[in-house]
Parts: sequence; structure tokens; C-alpha cells
Amino acid sequence: AYLKDGQLCQPGLLWGGSASHLESFSGYYDASSTFPKIFPTQGVIVRSSYFVANGTGGGISPNVHDLQLPKPTKFAQISDGASNTAVLCEKRIAVERYPGDAVDDDAGWSDGWDYDTLRLSVCQPASDSTPVTNNGSNLMAAGAAHDAVFYCAFADGSVRPVAYDIQLEVFNRLAHKSDGEAVGDFN
Repeated sequence: AYLKDGQLCQPGLLWGGSASHLESFSGYYDASSTFPKIFPTQGVIVRSSYFVANGTGGGISPNVHDLQLPKPTKFAQISDGASNTAVLCEKRIAVERYPGDAVDDDAGWSDGWDYDTLRLSVCQPASDSTPVTNNGSNLMAAGAAHDAVFYCAFADGSVRPVAYDIQLEVFNRLAHKSDGEAVGDFN
């Protein structure tokens, strides 16, 4: 249902676009831990290394807890083929949001965890000239300032244009490394 009606693309359903990213929830944070609270909210987004030093182990051998975050993808895991798997696409920013104070463009690339750097393949791509819709369903869309296409980098190292009117299901398949579905010529 989400892919068909665009509900997942609305702000507030994910962590940005509202105060929802400031609310703590179970994620990887252990509320009973005595580890000092570095960030005031301790949400699921952890801006640190994959490991957290905690406890009384001193100096070169602290007690370390693996957060079990996803490990980097290996080429063997890209069963759909590297030339059929998009790993990076241009980020759509509506023209009226160019000043940089909107939720999807208010921090630098190094934040790496919210609307500033993330886009969803289940949202229909759009040009920057397309205004943000009333329900915000195109806020999380890939896109660019180009007229007819935006560009994606694929796992094989190629960079190719993708049309804004790409079928949403096909775009979603391009972003999945192992769904087993053939993509074919998508433009």
C-alpha cells in the first residue's frame, strides 16, 4: 500500500519533518545502561562508530559493545548485478527550499542521517522546480535541477540519467540489490 499511495514519502512518518526524530525509542539504545547520555534524545540514529566503549575496562582495552549495525555490502550480495543497482542518486530540493533552512536542507552532508542526505526509492522522483505538495509526499524524492532527468551512480561505477517519470516500481527495484527482479531498459 505504501508504494502505491506514497504514504511513506510524507514527512513525520520517518524521523525528519517533525519532532519525531527527537523522541527516544527502543532502537539500539539501552535505557538501563549507565553509559553517559551524549545526545539529549538517544534516538535510533547513533552518530558514532559501530562500537561503544562502556564500563570499567581501562585504556587500551575498554569494555566494548557491538551495536550490531548493518555491515557494508559486499559485491557478492548484489545479486541483481552491479549495473542494475543504484547506490547513489541526486537529491531533490524544491526551489522554494534553496535558502537552506528547511528540514531537508538545514545541515551538511556529513550528518548522513536525515532528510539532508537521504531520499527514498519509493517516492516518485521530481525536479527541483516541482513545488512541495501539501502532504509533503515529494519531500523525500530523488531528483535534481535538470529538466527531464536526474543522475544515479550504480554499483558498477557508471553514472546514468534516470527520467523523472520512471515507473515507481522500477525505480524501487533499481535501489534494491537483491530483489531478483529484472529491471531492463528503464529510460
